[in-house]
Amino acid sequence: MWSEVPSIWVLAAVTIGGNLMGIAGMLIFIPLVSVCYTVFREVVYLRLKEKHIKRVTTTAVEEYTAQEWMAAEKKLQEGAAK
Repeated sequence: MWSEVPSIWVLAAVTIGGNLMGIAGMLIFIPLVSVCYTVFREVVYLRLKEKHIKRVTTTAVEEYTAQEWMAAEKKLQEGAAK
């Protein structure tokens, strides 16, 4: 899944990379920050899904299927029964 990195993250990557290692640092830090941002975002979305909070972005809204919803309800009921 491809996503766009917000401009502020690219600016931070260019600034930090440029200060540390010059032009080579800029070229290294942009993909590095992009990967870190994507991993962080996916972790946050997984936690939201575990709490049954829909993921809302500027492009799409994640809808839970009836099967996912029933499985989550069953898991909660099993946890409450123990």
